[in-house]
Amino acid sequence: AAAALTYLGVFATAGGFLLYFTLLERTGATNISLINYATPIVATVFGAALLGEGITMATVAGFALIVVGFALCNIRPLWRLTQATSNTADHDRLLERDEVRIQGNVYKTETDSQTSLQPGD
Repeated sequence: AAAALTYLGVFATAGGFLLYFTLLERTGATNISLINYATPIVATVFGAALLGEGITMATVAGFALIVVGFALCNIRPLWRLTQATSNTADHDRLLERDEVRIQGNVYKTETDSQTSLQPGD
């Protein structure tokens, strides 16, 4: 009983809170609170694997809703990730004379024929 109490006090409680507050500082409160929605998924998978419980289509639909909820809560980082992967070809190419790159985006500059420099100027 003393070993179980020591384990629960040191590892489960102290370790759990240490991990929780470390992740809270790194990822923010919104992402940390989403872990509560993963609990049913983990419990169902372990119940099916260890106890032979069945997983119904309604359960799978619930899992899909949880995944959609995660995606909606993290839509900005996911959007940035998809944009970063689609802009890699533009990032590696050489710029034309009338182009400028600002924070990874390429813009064409407008030139005024009276003030622009010609080769040899």
